[in-house]
Parts: sequence; structure tokens; C-alpha cells
Amino acid sequence: MIGKKTIWALIVAGALGMAALVSLAERDVNATTKAELMTHAKTDLEMLSRFITLDPMPEAALWESVTLSGGSDWTLTALITYAAADRAALIAQMPPEPGGFTFPAPAWLPDDTAMFLQMTEGTIRSEHTLSPTPFFKSPLLNGNALAAGETQLLIVLQTQ
Repeated sequence: MIGKKTIWALIVAGALGMAALVSLAERDVNATTKAELMTHAKTDLEMLSRFITLDPMPEAALWESVTLSGGSDWTLTALITYAAADRAALIAQMPPEPGGFTFPAPAWLPDDTAMFLQMTEGTIRSEHTLSPTPFFKSPLLNGNALAAGETQLLIVLQTQ
């Protein structure tokens, strides 16, 4: 039979253990840096090409997909880097879109790219969006694109 002191010792030890786990979790969240967030962005071009059309094949990409509330729709955000000539050829196929574009900047967006985008308090705002149709692949048939610098495109596509 376990005594009252043993039961209380187990309860206190359990509570202290939970407090330590919560403290570790909070420290991990607070210690998150841009470099750590960038490790969560995917770089696999082959996997990205399963979701969107990549023609021509880019030199590199940072991307993520996020399930929207409700669970059936999702969005894919990609920062795609091309050779300058390939990006120029793509932009020639991407007419300007009417209206503006407002989107929360991905936490993994590199600083050297962010300086080319109109950002306010972590939100990208632009009146100069491009049609992302060269990247469409079902079910990602809606979205926006922005030019960033000489070689990059920021693509945001949604299923809805």
C-alpha cells in the first residue's frame, strides 16, 4: 500500500515535471529565430513540382503549404528563384492583375527578399500583382504573384 506522503510526492513531482515541460516549450517558442523558421520552409523542387507547374525549372525555392480553417482548403506560398533570363520570360507570360494584394509575410521570408516587397508590420501589400497562371496546377487555381528583385517571384496559390 502506498502512503499519503508517497502520493503527495508523486503529485508534486508530476506537477514540477509538467512545469518544466511548459517552460521548455515557451523557451523554444521565444527562441525561434528566422534561421530556425527557414528550416521549416521546404526547399524540395521535385515535391513543389507536384503541386505547381515549374516550367522552366527554377534554381531554388523556399515554400510551405498551410491548411486553412475548415480543413478542406489550403494555400501554398513559394519564393522561387530563377536565372534572370528565365524569370524575365515568365514575367512576359504573367499579365498584371487588377486590384491589390495583401498577405501575411511568411516568417521564413529572407531579409534580402523582403526589402524588394512593400511590407508593413509583417504584411505584404502591393498594387502591382501579376497573374500566377503559369504556375497553376489543379487544385491550386487561384492566387497572386509578385516580382522580388531581379531573379525571384513570390507565388501565393489557394485551392479556394
